[in-house]
This record gives sequence, C-alpha cells and structure tokens, in this order.
Amino acid sequence: MSRSAFVTGGTGFVGANLVERLTRDGWDVTALHRATSALDVLERFPARRVCGDLIDHASLLSAIPHGVDVIFHVASDLSFQTEKNATQTEINVDGTGHLVDAAMSRGAARFVYLSTLATYGVHDAVVTEATRQTAADSALNYARTKWQAEEIVRDAAKRGLHTTILNPGGILGPYDRSTWGLFFFLVRDGLIPYVPDIGIMTWSHVADVVDALIAAARVGRAGENYILGGTEADLHDVLACMAERLQVPFTTRRLRADLLRNYTDVRAAIAAHFEEPTVYSPEVMEVFAASYRCDDTRAREELSYTSRPLEQMIADSHAWLVGEGLL
Repeated sequence: MSRSAFVTGGTGFVGANLVERLTRDGWDVTALHRATSALDVLERFPARRVCGDLIDHASLLSAIPHGVDVIFHVASDLSFQTEKNATQTEINVDGTGHLVDAAMSRGAARFVYLSTLATYGVHDAVVTEATRQTAADSALNYARTKWQAEEIVRDAAKRGLHTTILNPGGILGPYDRSTWGLFFFLVRDGLIPYVPDIGIMTWSHVADVVDALIAAARVGRAGENYILGGTEADLHDVLACMAERLQVPFTTRRLRADLLRNYTDVRAAIAAHFEEPTVYSPEVMEVFAASYRCDDTRAREELSYTSRPLEQMIADSHAWLVGEGLL
C-alpha cells in the first residue's frame, strides 16, 4: 500500500526534487501550488496538483487530504531584501502557523519541516542540535522568520502533532534556477567581482536533503531537529568550481569584509536610486561573511544521512541547467 504525502513548495527547487522522488517511489502525492505559480516542472510528475496558498487557511483545509500520512513543508520565502520583509514574514511565519493548524484539523500523521542551519545563528564553536538557537536576534529577516516558524512547529509537537525539523545549509542540485543556481549565470557574466575574505558555509546535494526528508518522515523522532551538514567551503571556492564547470575565466576576488560592506552599501544605494537590481546588498553580505560549521552526527546515525562532494553538487546543478537550455 502506497503512502500519502502533501507537499508545499513543489514548484520550487527542493520541492520539485522531493515530488519527483516521492512519485518515483510510488507515493500518492498531493502538491500545493499558488494560482500564480509556474507549473512547467511540477507537471512532469504524476502528482495531484491543488491550488492554494499558505496565507489562506481555508484553502489549506480544502487542499490537504484527510488522514494524509506526511506533510512535507518545504515552501519558503528566501528573500534577502529588506523591502520584502513583511511578505516574507507572512509566508514563513503566518503560513507555517496556518499549515500546522490545517494539518492537525485534517488528521495528518506526521509533519516534516525543512528549515535552515541559519536558525542556530553564527557561533565560534561547531553547531549541534544542542546549540542554543540565536536567530531571534539575527539581522536577517529570513533567519528570524525561519526560527519563528520552528517555534510554531515545536509548539505543535507539544499539542500532539508528530513533527520533525531539518536544518541544512546551502543546497545545490537539479531544478534550481533561482537560488544558488542563479550564481552560474552571475559567474558566467562576470557579475561578482568580489566576495568577503571570511565566511564558511556547509553545502549539501539536494538529493541527499530529499533522502533525509523522507527518512525523517519514516523514522525521525517527534519534536526533534536534525542538522544536515556536508562540504564546508567559502563562497569564493564554490564560485571557482562553477567557473571551472562553465569553462569561463574566474575573475572574482576575495576582499576584506569591512571594505566589501562599504562597497556593498554604495552599490545598493546606487541600485535603489536607479531602481535597478543588484547582486550585492547588506543582507546578502550578512550571509556571505558568516561562518556556519556544524556536526551532523545525529542525522547520519538516525536518518542514514550522507553528503556528496561539492564537485558533484556543482556538476549536477550545471547539467540540469544545460539540459533545460538555460545555459
């Protein structure tokens, strides 16, 4: 007998990979999408598509099948632009609250939430699940709202919903054209002259994150977080790997973080004056100049989590973009 899943974010990067894997493995999948969402990727998979919105509680009650085995909450607003904070808060915080309430009303058996390593904040020591989360005081609205959403999910666990939270760092792989995949285009066009000379991120392949999501639905402990680690690398090394895959000259240089912050402020002000987009913003600098090192022993032991090399993440991302005719 197949298991049933309700997936948010199925038109996005991680969600598309999750829907593809679930349907391939024989799950009965219902995928939520907004009325304005592009469905060109989601339509490739034999999932039931339902129109709704995280900020519309009634639409979620209509969309979620009664007694669904697992709700995978993957949808998120990833913006790092201050002017979009209100919308981001509505989606990430209010939307998660609506989904949790709907899940309990519809009798969902399990609820798996894809959060982020950023909810733990920046620490000198290696982060584990026992580390105190400090994102409530983060300068990044994204980190704050994801932490607030985790608090909502943890509260639901106290009310009887079987919840599990996953915390990955940067994710790379197929179906990504607008998050880290966007950087292939920026590298190709030479649009990132500088990156900070500090800051380490943890990178995961999307297929490994999907494996962890499904494992969490099967054996994840109720009310627990699982950190998903991977390859540690700074942005400069990731972009260099992209340039090598693209076979283009790599011109990005490391610049002292304080100087780059000043440069970023000027670039952002010019872009705002002329109403032009910019790669650089103070919020993006907060991400790139921070270090996120973690210990994912719990995920490896309990979810059988594994992580592929950075080179494979980059190669698979690039291959998908080329296959889609985007590069």
